[in-house]
Parts: sequence; C-alpha cells; structure tokens
Amino acid sequence: MNISPFNMFSIMSFIFPLVFILVFGMIIFTIIKGIGQWSKNNKEPILNVDATVATKRANTSRHHNNNNNMHH
Repeated sequence: MNISPFNMFSIMSFIFPLVFILVFGMIIFTIIKGIGQWSKNNKEPILNVDATVATKRANTSRHHNNNNNMHH
C-alpha cells in the first residue's frame, strides 16, 4: 500500500475547516457591519424639509376582459 502525503482525506481535513471558518467569519463580519450601519443611521438627526410634488403618477395598470375575468 502506497500512502501519499497528499491524499484526498488529508487535503480535505485541512480545506474544510478553513472554508468553514472563512464563511462563518464573513457572516459574523456582515452582521457586525450591519449593526454598525444601523447604529450610525439612528444617531443621525431627522431632517424636516418642505417638498413639492412635481407630477402625479399615471395609472399604468391595464384592464383586460378575458373570459369574463377582470385582471388588474
């Protein structure tokens, strides 16, 4: 029996934990970054600004009468 130091099991025993740690770390980093952004947004002052409506949105839905069924 020839035992190679680079067999599949020894490679996977190294790669699997590494990938698991990287993915878990990216998830934790994203959660922490999101909480930080949420906290920053909550600390910002609320601005009250006068606004003017420029146009009214047109009715873009189509009404079809197929087999006495109305679709909106």
